Amino acid sequence: MSGDDQSPPRHRKTVQHFNIPGQAHELTWSCHDRRPLLIEDPVRAIVGSHIAAACAKHAFSVVAFVLMPEHLHLIVHTPNEDYDISSLLQSIKKPASYDIRQWMERRHDNRLASLKAVRHDRIVFQYWQKGPGFDRNVTNREALATMIQYIHNNPVKRGLCSEPEHWPWSSAAQYAAGKSPMELPIGVPKVTRVI
Repeated sequence: MSGDDQSPPRHRKTVQHFNIPGQAHELTWSCHDRRPLLIEDPVRAIVGSHIAAACAKHAFSVVAFVLMPEHLHLIVHTPNEDYDISSLLQSIKKPASYDIRQWMERRHDNRLASLKAVRHDRIVFQYWQKGPGFDRNVTNREALATMIQYIHNNPVKRGLCSEPEHWPWSSAAQYAAGKSPMELPIGVPKVTRVI
């Protein structure tokens, strides 16, 4: 076989997760093709509910989060010494994707046709960008405070609101006003402040 007959190897983005006890994780992942798919409140509520459920299942606390139209940021922490960030991500992304697909099918959403990918010779629903996203370990309180401020300011920088606490799909209001879980919109995860 000549060199001309060979295709270049396909590059797949990989992320190495460092499961280090005592450190928080700042996780970021995007919707398929970075499309603005997180724009309806019912979809945001589905994602938020699965974040809360997965964190409860895997003994993580939600430290901070923001759902943007095409991506999200999530900061989590666990007191456990033995944990797996990959399992947490799978417990959020897979069931959220399934429930979002069901919601879209009930509405006969015309975007469904463009959210398909071929995987292992099968056509599958592809809501999230392929790959694990980004995972950054947070090693100290100053870095954590900076990350929380950064993600809370995302909607302001994008012109979605004038103040971070005005974006309902963020933990900024919980930090600013100390809102109780009873005051939060359905699907908004309750945060545990660690700073």
